[in-house]
Amino acid sequence: MTLRRQRSFLAALAVLAVPTLAQTIRSINIEQPKRDRLEEFRSAITDYNAALKKAGATAPYTMWSSQSGDSQYLQITDYEKWADLDKSPFAPQNYPAQALEIALADQRIREANLSQRRVILRLVPDAGLPLTGENTPMMIARWVQLAGPGHGQEYAGIVRTDLLPSVRKAGIKSFSLWQVWFGAEQSQYLSLIALNQWASLDQPDPIVAAMGNEAYQRYRNKTTPIVAQVREDVYRFRPELSYLPSPAKK
Repeated sequence: MTLRRQRSFLAALAVLAVPTLAQTIRSINIEQPKRDRLEEFRSAITDYNAALKKAGATAPYTMWSSQSGDSQYLQITDYEKWADLDKSPFAPQNYPAQALEIALADQRIREANLSQRRVILRLVPDAGLPLTGENTPMMIARWVQLAGPGHGQEYAGIVRTDLLPSVRKAGIKSFSLWQVWFGAEQSQYLSLIALNQWASLDQPDPIVAAMGNEAYQRYRNKTTPIVAQVREDVYRFRPELSYLPSPAKK
């Protein structure tokens, strides 16, 4: 699955190890651990997750480590609505019996970090397929910076009319588009593209093949004038650092 030199996607494929009910909000903590504290960083996350499990926390999150670009980790949490962020599902005070244990592990994580920032994104409606919640070994994170305010609706429209039909034709199982809402410029969109292995990049781009050369060129002609910058990095899924509680029994 690919996005190599042709830079063919200006939309989002999101296949993450997070249960997908009706998420519309995505929170991404971008963490850069200190090089000499990396093992402590990982150990603290393991202890943090153990404390959450002991407390019976039900909200999941996934962790991803960078394979290119800056050395960093992504902590990804999905929410159904904005009000869910008020609940602070990982806050120690929500779990009195394990509050101290959770707080101490969280402090260790913070002390092992060189930097940390949070970006919150909103799902663009009707611009993709339902999220699948599958575990994928790797993903490509693609930040698209538009040329300026006022291009968002145009960009989303191009995704709906030009790209999405080719995604369906190519047999892509998971496709979604997210817009930055807080933590960075709102004229940014994030694509998370499932990647099984590096060898997948040796294959032709399935969406370009489904679209055809002429249609792909028309698509490029539409998107190029409104896109100012694109950055791509590869991340690997870290199940051992993710918190994925078993679904509650009904």
